[in-house]
Amino acid sequence: MPKTITLPFCTVSFFKNYMITTINTGEVITIKNSRILNDLAYNHFNDNSFFYISNRVNSYSVDPNIYSVTSKYIMGYAIVSNSELAIANAKFEGNFTEIPFRIFTSIEKAVSWVEEVLSESN
Repeated sequence: MPKTITLPFCTVSFFKNYMITTINTGEVITIKNSRILNDLAYNHFNDNSFFYISNRVNSYSVDPNIYSVTSKYIMGYAIVSNSELAIANAKFEGNFTEIPFRIFTSIEKAVSWVEEVLSESN
């Protein structure tokens, strides 16, 4: 059972090895928002590596500079969307990080990727 936290700008669900965020419509995700999410992730995962899954069902903006202040424990990013615009934006964002960055059309596919990477690293 995930631990879910609702913030003014998003909802975050924490699982054993990954977190899923759903950002609210119209938000602009800034370095300040990223630091809030980093703090929550650290409180949940401590010094353990984890994956970040972004469930992009709503329309919002991301400042690509957030990737410069992300947690050092993130093993990979999974962006989930069926929107062509959101997918194009995610592809652009992927240029700002060296961490594995994948785009999926469903949460299930993103979680399968996370589990696959984890099984390969063990």
